[in-house]
Amino acid sequence: SVAPYATGSRSDASDLRTVSDQTQADKRARVRVELAGAYFSRGQTAIALDEVKQALVAKPDMPEALNLRGLIYAALGETRLAEESFLRALQVAPRDGDVMHNYGWFLCQRKRYDEATKYYLAALKDPLYPTPEKAYVNLGLCARDYSVMVVDGERFSRYSTDYFDTPDLRLYHAHHAGQ
Repeated sequence: SVAPYATGSRSDASDLRTVSDQTQADKRARVRVELAGAYFSRGQTAIALDEVKQALVAKPDMPEALNLRGLIYAALGETRLAEESFLRALQVAPRDGDVMHNYGWFLCQRKRYDEATKYYLAALKDPLYPTPEKAYVNLGLCARDYSVMVVDGERFSRYSTDYFDTPDLRLYHAHHAGQ
């Protein structure tokens, strides 16, 4: 499956932060998160977790660090700790598309499909979310385990029709019209 996305763009529910808004603690924490991401991408989860913990010492409510900690705990099989990290990241940054995407991925991996769909769709509504194609791909991969999925009121099914029909599906429509 497609890997989750681990960098963030929003700091809280009320403001969009840019680089010029960063304090020294923000910068220290950001460097630690970048190191953690690099270690995590190389499979060095223990070192990555240590770097994330150090980032959170510098900036306890940093959504990117909380998000990455959720991914690391998920990779380590620490489901409860992973979920707590994602939920805390969502408390701090409820509109962050990266957090919503990664939490959606986490939920899908645990066959919590309805919840996962909600978070993938919410990530797609974030105008700063840099990779909507990842959410669409992961939404599709998650949906493969559904027999029927409803997204924004539109019903999708993985099953094909059993009807031998005309190109305009006349028999299908007649059947559903009760004829």
